[in-house]
Amino acid sequence: MEKIIKTISSAATVGEGNDDAFTDRLNSRYTVVILMASAFLVSASLYVGKPIQCWSPKHMTGNHNAYMNNYCWVRNTYYLPWAEQFPGSENPDSEKRMVPYYQWIPFILLGQALLFYLPKLIWNGLNQKVGVDSDDVLEVAHKLTTCEKLEKKHNLLKLISNQVHRVLASGKAGKFYAGWQCNVKHIFVKICSPFGTGHGNYLTLLYLFHKLLYILNLFTQIFMLNKILSTAFNVYGFDTIAHWIQGDNLDSDWTNSPDVAFPRVTFCDFDIRRMGNVHRYTVQCVLPINMYNEKIYMFLWFWFVFVLAASIIDFLTWFFRACLFSDRVKFISNHLNFLRDEDGSINKKDKVEIFVGDYLKQDGCFLLRLISHNTNNMTTTDVTNALWDKWQEWQSENPEDADSEGNSSDMDKSQLYPALDDVDDKAVVPPYEDSSV
Repeated sequence: MEKIIKTISSAATVGEGNDDAFTDRLNSRYTVVILMASAFLVSASLYVGKPIQCWSPKHMTGNHNAYMNNYCWVRNTYYLPWAEQFPGSENPDSEKRMVPYYQWIPFILLGQALLFYLPKLIWNGLNQKVGVDSDDVLEVAHKLTTCEKLEKKHNLLKLISNQVHRVLASGKAGKFYAGWQCNVKHIFVKICSPFGTGHGNYLTLLYLFHKLLYILNLFTQIFMLNKILSTAFNVYGFDTIAHWIQGDNLDSDWTNSPDVAFPRVTFCDFDIRRMGNVHRYTVQCVLPINMYNEKIYMFLWFWFVFVLAASIIDFLTWFFRACLFSDRVKFISNHLNFLRDEDGSINKKDKVEIFVGDYLKQDGCFLLRLISHNTNNMTTTDVTNALWDKWQEWQSENPEDADSEGNSSDMDKSQLYPALDDVDDKAVVPPYEDSSV
């Protein structure tokens, strides 16, 4: 038991291995922990106390009462507001509002937790298909953040740059568009093209897809609970707030209202065969378990709405970052040391456009943004400059790769990368004598 509690309590505090954004962890980590803790609480209450207690007729004692409670717990009960009459004898089951879910709440909560974690499994399982595990890159980046020895820091930077470069260099395909073209064809090719490393957008599209799964999961669960709980759970929080504003007593009017989600007092019908005759009994039962269920799902409604709003905003933010080429250039420029003048202002941004569009592409910028979200500004700057140096080295050692598709290899490289002619070689890549391409 202690191991289970420690596992649940420590799951939300894991700081390493983050290969996503904070909003993703709200879904896949914090919400999962909340749901698992709620399931554990409800399960414990089933064994500690009495989940159901029915008011038996006077002549029933001992085994009769145990049978009645067990039967009503297994066969479900139904809810009837105090102001309403019992259903007529000609069709006794037509107007009964059955309460069939209270036995299954722990399993429902665990199922919800699994659905919240499923997009994370998809992201972790498929992001390695591009040739680099983003979780490994982020793990090395975390080590780089806490590294104090200069030699070890240099080795970690080299490790990250080699891992990312292997993917970026192998995925180089097509010509670089020197600017963003606002037409449907260009957007489809550069943003929404099919999955593949050749387009340099596999990780970006997969990441946006897994964010959409979080949003879809939240909508699905909110409206799915309408059917499971036999109530309008999608407006459950609004109804609660409305009762608070009206000044209703939550211990009386709210729990006894016709649309209450978790009734505490219900009724149960059962038959007993005695001496060849069938005797039908209707007993009144109390469900203490619904006191826990009511508070848990009231909190979950507000939590789901908060996480849903945060997930939608976060998805739109990442989507527009992927769409706007100028935003990617600005982000990379802010983390390249040699582009800053003595007064700290950004200079010569045109030199970054080829680096961003032809080398980093979508996935390279995406990995750097993940590093920025999970570490700090200094680590992101170090990794960005290491990739810049790696790119310069690669261009020097493989000049034929700089030729665009369909151009001869003897073409003057200054025609392909004219923006790099003005770069100060020593300022950009000190270890190399000739870095201009």
